[in-house]
Amino acid sequence: GNSAYVTTGNFITGNATITVGGNIIINNDSNSNGTDSIDASDGTPTINVAGSWTNNDTFTPGTGSTVTFDGAGTSIITGDTTFNNLTCTTAGKQLTFTAGSNQTVNNTLTLTGTVGNEILLRSSAASIYTLTFPNGAQTVSAVDVQYSTAATNSVTANNSIDGGNNTNWIFGNVTRYWVGGDASCGANTWADTDCWSTTSGGSGGADAPDTGDTAIFDGGDTTGASLTANVSLAVIDMQAGYTGGSAKLDASGFDITTTSTLDITGGELELDASSDLTVAGVLTVDGGLLDAASGTIDANSSVALSAGTLIAPSGNFNIADDFTYSGGTFTDSSGTVIFDGTTSLTSGGATFNDVTIGTNTSGGSVTFADTADFDGNLTFNTTGGSADLDLNSQTLNFAGSTFDLTNADSFTITGSTVIFDGTTSLTSDGNSFNNV
Repeated sequence: GNSAYVTTGNFITGNATITVGGNIIINNDSNSNGTDSIDASDGTPTINVAGSWTNNDTFTPGTGSTVTFDGAGTSIITGDTTFNNLTCTTAGKQLTFTAGSNQTVNNTLTLTGTVGNEILLRSSAASIYTLTFPNGAQTVSAVDVQYSTAATNSVTANNSIDGGNNTNWIFGNVTRYWVGGDASCGANTWADTDCWSTTSGGSGGADAPDTGDTAIFDGGDTTGASLTANVSLAVIDMQAGYTGGSAKLDASGFDITTTSTLDITGGELELDASSDLTVAGVLTVDGGLLDAASGTIDANSSVALSAGTLIAPSGNFNIADDFTYSGGTFTDSSGTVIFDGTTSLTSGGATFNDVTIGTNTSGGSVTFADTADFDGNLTFNTTGGSADLDLNSQTLNFAGSTFDLTNADSFTITGSTVIFDGTTSLTSDGNSFNNV
C-alpha cells in the first residue's frame, strides 16, 4: 500500500527527504527482538506524511528534522511523539490528536492555513490533548483549535478561531464578519459564534470578535444583531452595503467599547437605556444611523458627521477632540455635549442644547471654526483643569437660559458676535464681549 510500517528493527532516514503517501506506523511488535524506531537524527531530513502518524515505540527527531503533514484528508496522530519541527501548511487540513496524548515540539511548530480555510486542530474525543514546547513560544496563523493545552510555552494564533476548551493559546487580533442569516445562527446575538464568519457572507462558526478584534457588518449579510452582554473590541465597521429594514446593531441595554474606530456608513447602531458607547478612536457617521438618544457617548477622539444621521444622547455626549458636521442630520435630543479635550468645533449649522466645557477629571478647550448655535445652558467646569472658549471671530447664536462665564479660564472674543435670541440669564463675571 501507500503506508510505511516499522515493525521490526530501525529505519534511519539519513539526510534525506522521505515522502509517504499514506500512514507512518511505528509498532511495538511483540515478535521483534529490539526497539522498533525511526531515527531522523542525521542532518536535516524531511518526512512528508499525507496520512496518519502512529507511534507505539520510538521516533528520534534529532535537531534538524522536520515532519510535515501535507495530504488533503484528516491526519490522525496517535501516541506520544517528540518532534524537532512539526509543520502543516495545507489549508483546510485536519490534524486529530488522540485525547490524552502529548506531542512535544523541540524547535518550531509551523501551522499556516488561510482565513476562511483554516487548519483544524481537533481531539479524538471531547477531552484535552497537549502540545509541549520546551524551547520557546510559538506563533501560528489561520488555525481553528479545540481541546488543546499548550504546555511550557504559549502559542499565539493570529487570524485564528478559538473553538473552545483551549489553555495557554493566545488568539491574536482577528477580523470577523456578521452572518446572522447563516442557518446555524440562532437568535442573532453577538456572542453566538455561529453568527460570525472569517469572510464576508461566509459560513458561520468563527469565534465572536473580542478585545483587539474588528467586527464588520457589510452586504454579505444584512440581518440584525443584538448584544446579550457588554462588548469591547478594536473596531466596528458598518459598511455601506449593510442596508435594509433589519440591518441594525442593537445594544439592548449593554455597553459597547471600541479601542480604535467606529464607522457607521450603513445600517443602524441603536443605544438603549443604560447603554454606554465609548470610542477611543474617531467616531464617524457617513451614511448610516447612530441613534444614541437613550444612551450615552464618550468619544475620546474626534467626531465626524458627513452623511446619514447622528441622534445625540438625551443625557451626556462627551467629546475629547474635534467635532465636524459637514452633512447629514444632527439631532441634539435636548442633551448635554461635554467638551473634555481640545476641540475645533465645526457646527455646520447643527444646534446644540446644553454645552459644558471641562469635567471633574479633565479640562476642556473649544475653538469655533464657524457659526455655532447653543439652545441650552453654557457652563464651565474647571475642577479637572482649565476650561476655555475661543469664539475665533465667529458668531454664536445663543437661545439658552443660562450663559455663565463664572468658571471660564479664558473667553476669547476678538472679532466675534454673540446673538442672544432667547431669554437668557447672563453671568459675565467681568468678561467682555465684542459684538452683541
